[in-house]
Amino acid sequence: KIMALNFLSGSNDLVNCGSRTSLDNLDPVTYIAWVFPTAIGADQHVIQKALGAGGLRLLGINTSGNAYGQLDRATTDIQAISNSSTLTAYKWYCICTTMISTGADSAQKVFVGSLTESMVEPTYSTQTAGSGAVNADATANLILGNRSTGGLPMVGRIAVAAIFNRQLSLGEARSWQFRPRKMTGCVGFWQLGFNGTGNQPDLSGNGNVGVVTTATVAPHVPLGPSFG
Repeated sequence: KIMALNFLSGSNDLVNCGSRTSLDNLDPVTYIAWVFPTAIGADQHVIQKALGAGGLRLLGINTSGNAYGQLDRATTDIQAISNSSTLTAYKWYCICTTMISTGADSAQKVFVGSLTESMVEPTYSTQTAGSGAVNADATANLILGNRSTGGLPMVGRIAVAAIFNRQLSLGEARSWQFRPRKMTGCVGFWQLGFNGTGNQPDLSGNGNVGVVTTATVAPHVPLGPSFG
């Protein structure tokens, strides 16, 4: 039976997917995941690759329950923070961020959907391409559900997560939403809980195996018989 992984508040629960070349310094980048928050009100990191304060690529949920993406640059960071399509506790959502350091601000986006609603692009409280050199993250590990040093954990479940080395369109994100799978440019793809709390295989074929720290198994997102 396919399961998800559950991450607890105030814990060091995480999945460490390492830092193979396929995950390093992605620009453009898309992070996408099915999540089931069980609390809203704290900054929560769903997918993150970060090197201290010097480099960060992030998909998260902010203190107001809004999805956001961030990619660190030397002067001003790339950010896309929604102020609509707000997430609430105890509901499944598919959230996505897609970012690039070149082009107009509109290239920095988040998408939000649920089991009953296809993804939409919300309105934004912040949407900026930033400025300055993009900070490198090649020596940092890709982490699901927390930071590698602990703190700012995802509170609730992550069922499926994927990373692309290109920007997905809204249509592509909607296609992935109800049929999570490897698509063009996929460099990491995990069905969390697929192997219990053992190592989580990278179904993209790039060898980015996830090592679980203290997360527990929980029911999976009910996507129906077409899933996979």
